[in-house]
Amino acid sequence: MISILIVEDEVMIALALENMLADLGFHKVEHAISLEEALAAAALGPDCAIVDYKLGHETAEPLLRMLDARAIPFILVTGYDDRALKSIADAGWPLLTKPTLPEALSSALDRLGIRAA
Repeated sequence: MISILIVEDEVMIALALENMLADLGFHKVEHAISLEEALAAAALGPDCAIVDYKLGHETAEPLLRMLDARAIPFILVTGYDDRALKSIADAGWPLLTKPTLPEALSSALDRLGIRAA
């Protein structure tokens, strides 16, 4: 069973993502609301992560580096239109904007080769 880590500090957005994932057939979902929680959860080796770029007063950049080093695919989700984020998308990682549509999430997961078992 595919495990997905949702890293999102806004509970309603995290729940919406979890519901979208359930509709796509993903049922093993973990949540982290802070960078510290996310780093600990990522150390357990999820199959994929969906990461909000801005977590409170921090960015998710340390987490993204960790995921990349461990070859854990991730989808970056943001409400910001920042040129710095473009470099991550240019590196081949999917970048979604908020609000995220189910079709966009499904497409990003497909692009990473992540499919429900």
